[in-house]
Amino acid sequence: MIAALVIGLVWLTSASGLSMVGYLLAVAVPVLTATALIALVRSRPRVLWLLLPALLLLAAGAAVTGGLDVVGRLASQLGSTMLPTLDGPLLLGLGSLTLQTGWAVTGAGLAAAGAGRRASEGEPLTAVDGWLLRRRRLLTYLAALALVPYPLIRLTWLTPFPLVAPGPLEAPDRLWGLLLGAAAVLGIVLTLGLIRPWGERFPRWFPVVGGRAVPLALALVPGGFVALVATASAVPMFVQVAAHAGTGQAVLVSLLIPTWFWGPMLGLAVWTYALHRVQDSRAAGPARPAPQPAPGKTYPSS
Repeated sequence: MIAALVIGLVWLTSASGLSMVGYLLAVAVPVLTATALIALVRSRPRVLWLLLPALLLLAAGAAVTGGLDVVGRLASQLGSTMLPTLDGPLLLGLGSLTLQTGWAVTGAGLAAAGAGRRASEGEPLTAVDGWLLRRRRLLTYLAALALVPYPLIRLTWLTPFPLVAPGPLEAPDRLWGLLLGAAAVLGIVLTLGLIRPWGERFPRWFPVVGGRAVPLALALVPGGFVALVATASAVPMFVQVAAHAGTGQAVLVSLLIPTWFWGPMLGLAVWTYALHRVQDSRAAGPARPAPQPAPGKTYPSS
């Protein structure tokens, strides 16, 4: 157990932690996008007529430019580079990722339980919590803006002048860059969801959970975990880039990918989201039971 904790801490405080999170999210982006579109079309069939031209154009472009071949080459590269290392770094990273997620779940559960207890007992917010809550939107916007440069950098991979590229780029590299950029865009959208109504209640077109309240832990766990990983990886990433490309390049990367700013801002945004939910539950108060008629007495129907 101690060895697992040490391994998890070492992995968390390295640039590998953030890279692993980004890679897994990038792979999940196409699946999540397809699932969301199917759910949206099922609930609102008219949306299909808006999506159909874009899908046909995308399919035609893939056929003309050899996009399907690029996807196959990318999958082959990922398989050949990742699968043989299942007994090495990848397995260690996935194991550590699972461990860190477990810590995040435990911490979020304790935080949610504590917040619920304070709300039920009517305890006032501390001065710091109140100050942060009044600036909830500003903190959330700052956390989202910190991610904006990353997808813009990845878009330059489609041009002859790619920024922060490891070397000459082939078609699979450019596609992988787009997936990573899309993962960052998804992160921006989810961050803004902390201050949007759909971040507190699922949209009605969501299958199964549509219209229900978003569980507090669903925002606290992934948001707090990513904030922790991003903050902890800021210094190791700077040191790693400086060792390979020099201090100037490390400073440039730190400005273009500001994990040192994004991590703390995201953590504060997630925390103020939790404070806001606690305040809402406190304002709503306990649900009042329906009045029961006295024995032998009936109420007129309305």
